[in-house]
Amino acid sequence: MNLADDNALQIILNVEGLIQYDDHSHSKYPILTLDLVSGQKDYHFTADEEGALVLDIYRVLAADATGTFRDLTQTDQHTPLEATEYVDGLSHTGTPSSYDLIGGGVGIFLNPTPNYNYTKGLKVFVSRESVKFTDTDTNKKPSIDGRLHEWYVVDPVYRYASLKGLKQARPAEQRREELKSLMRDIYSRKNRAAPNNLSAEVEDNR
Repeated sequence: MNLADDNALQIILNVEGLIQYDDHSHSKYPILTLDLVSGQKDYHFTADEEGALVLDIYRVLAADATGTFRDLTQTDQHTPLEATEYVDGLSHTGTPSSYDLIGGGVGIFLNPTPNYNYTKGLKVFVSRESVKFTDTDTNKKPSIDGRLHEWYVVDPVYRYASLKGLKQARPAEQRREELKSLMRDIYSRKNRAAPNNLSAEVEDNR
């Protein structure tokens, strides 16, 4: 079941629309809050407050010295034109305006390096692993769309049948592919919060 859940999460994160997927079993939102420390450029986080592994970073906000939060621009220090201020270390200080992902997405470098302290002055929006099933669960529901709950039967059946060389492997594989396609379709369209970008085209029939 947990392998099936991990596979579903990988598919969803690869295609998700503008609504960020998160397991509803988590008790807290997928936002990490850290203290800004004067002179500290790098901030690492492998897990959230509940111990769930951080998989990706979507957005970073930092407070200035007055407490006003602003979005930081993501840059890439491996790009020569953007690298100078990162490789110079602590020589550039002030209010952070950009960040770079480090360590496979489990940490960030800020630029400029903050020259002030601010408690809970850094907000990081992340995706994280799902809450795992345990052998004592009696009422935990999968976090994915209800139309896809069959996945948690079909995926384990396919894995077991394939491992044992059973004839059920082939029909299970076919149904698994159908559910994968449905999963991609559902989660690529989950962008209800965004306006429909439709525009009218004027046709001149003169």
